[in-house]
Amino acid sequence: MPVLTLQNGERAGAAFPFDRPVVLGRGRRADIVVDDPSASRQHAKIDLHGRDWQLNDLESANGKKRIEFYRKRHISKRFGS
Repeated sequence: MPVLTLQNGERAGAAFPFDRPVVLGRGRRADIVVDDPSASRQHAKIDLHGRDWQLNDLESANGKKRIEFYRKRHISKRFGS
């Protein structure tokens, strides 16, 4: 099962296993809440595409550059690996 681990902020080191698509953001409706004031309430979504997990920006105001950075450096998790 993939695990998302927060790298910064007060909750750095907090780990969130997931086995379904999840929304990340600073709002209460996000599946994984991040304490970053530059994050949108619903900032990004991790979706399963075929056998790969992909991080996608949810058209957040501050997200495009940040999400591209994460996509290039961190995200590409094969299902079952």
